[in-house]
Amino acid sequence: MKQFLKNNLFIISCFLVPILYFWDPNWLSIMGVRPYWSIYWLFPFAIMYGYLDGIILALFMGIILDSLNPSPYTHIPGLILCGFWFARLGKYKNVSFNRLKFGLFCSIGSLICGLSYYIQVILRHFSERGFFWFSYGIRNLFAQVLITGLLAPIICSWLLILFNKRNTKIP
Repeated sequence: MKQFLKNNLFIISCFLVPILYFWDPNWLSIMGVRPYWSIYWLFPFAIMYGYLDGIILALFMGIILDSLNPSPYTHIPGLILCGFWFARLGKYKNVSFNRLKFGLFCSIGSLICGLSYYIQVILRHFSERGFFWFSYGIRNLFAQVLITGLLAPIICSWLLILFNKRNTKIP
């Protein structure tokens, strides 16, 4: 059993994103806004495994999040952009990733995904409401970017250690 868990811990950790999405711990939120959980898993994975795997995982995570959320908007475009960008960062061998950079890159990724989702909401409802009706979304977006950046050094460093054990490539 230990060998099974050791070999498949990587796959088991993939299912943490939907679990955290459903769990929605209130003590890990700012102004009622939770972090963008899929960025935490996508960032170390795309750095370690590259373009194709990063984009495929982003698409997979987007499909899972869209199936859990019954809204007409999608997470897929933002996650694919982030997966591509994170894989590009992992391509450069002279970039060192410390805890501060984990927070910065995950914050920017959360901003990209949040803006993608927010733009879809604005485009769908702009004709019936003015732009100022959507000002609450900017507050939520920046709260999500802040909480994602604060928790990223802890979560991403653990996941990067897990992925380093599975893969011999070190960024």
